[in-house]
Amino acid sequence: MIPKGDIFFQLRSDMLDFYPADIVQYSAKQVGFSQWFSRGYITVHNLTDKSIEFSTSKFDLASAFYVDVEFLINHAYEHLIELMNYDTPSGPRSDAWSVVTAYYFGFFSAQAILRLLGKPTFFANDILLESIEKTTGAKFSKGLISLERLADESATQSRYLVKFIKKGRPHETTWERLQQALANNVKLAIPKVGSNPEVLFYQDLMCSSMRRHYGSNSWPSELRNRANYFPGYAYRLLQNDNIAKTKSAIDRWKDPLPTNISQILSSSLTMCETGERTFGAEIKVMVDLNILIFRLMNNLYEDLIARRGTDHRWSAIRKKFIKDKCTIPSHFKHIF
Repeated sequence: MIPKGDIFFQLRSDMLDFYPADIVQYSAKQVGFSQWFSRGYITVHNLTDKSIEFSTSKFDLASAFYVDVEFLINHAYEHLIELMNYDTPSGPRSDAWSVVTAYYFGFFSAQAILRLLGKPTFFANDILLESIEKTTGAKFSKGLISLERLADESATQSRYLVKFIKKGRPHETTWERLQQALANNVKLAIPKVGSNPEVLFYQDLMCSSMRRHYGSNSWPSELRNRANYFPGYAYRLLQNDNIAKTKSAIDRWKDPLPTNISQILSSSLTMCETGERTFGAEIKVMVDLNILIFRLMNNLYEDLIARRGTDHRWSAIRKKFIKDKCTIPSHFKHIF
């Protein structure tokens, strides 16, 4: 479903470089990055009011982020299952509220991709801030932070940098960093392969026309804000808009799919560019984009557990839940 050439292989290489073999196995008590920081298994090299530079075990840190990835995938699946329920005759459902569901489905998938690539961005909540103060003695305010690996110090240790982004916003920055990661890899691939189908696929994912219209890559967050924080806005605009009906948006993802699946997203983008740009038409673009982002995330994740030998129980528990508790129409099985 996802074309796999130079771009995908580079993304996978970045992921495997961040996640060594023998990272944590499944544990119901395992914690993510926020709780991990409180253990104090770090050596601080430089501490400012904007950043923390430290060294730690690459296995230990990757294990914490791997747990975060699993939890984010659970969130993404939860919202995807809710979207698929619009195809079942289970009574009336809100197309306006599904805008928020469709958004978070993609947002959690995007967050998981950034963690898989070792380029996470997240909100520093009370738990993380308390962990940082306990470990370093420094007090920071709530806000957005990012993490990057600076260098390997040995076969087991790496040096990392946590930055506090004073004016950043979690949702907007997530979309910007995801698109930046995709754009960087497309830029590297074009001189080698030209505009082949894989390059065109990722160019569709970059949604340049939406970026131009909204002035940033965070346009999905703009749609979510309008639906979530302006009472009645989405209900009024979607009430008589068949294009924006959730069932209509997901119907195009039923089997059989075109060979080039980004054609589905491309057609939605063309509708916005050449036809009347409506809120409903833009929602359709967002749904298409988020399904493709989810599939990209899933492909990377599957390669990680296959190539790094991580415990399959996280994935098995998720699949068992879907099988036992959810009714997924057969024509949508390929999305999962």
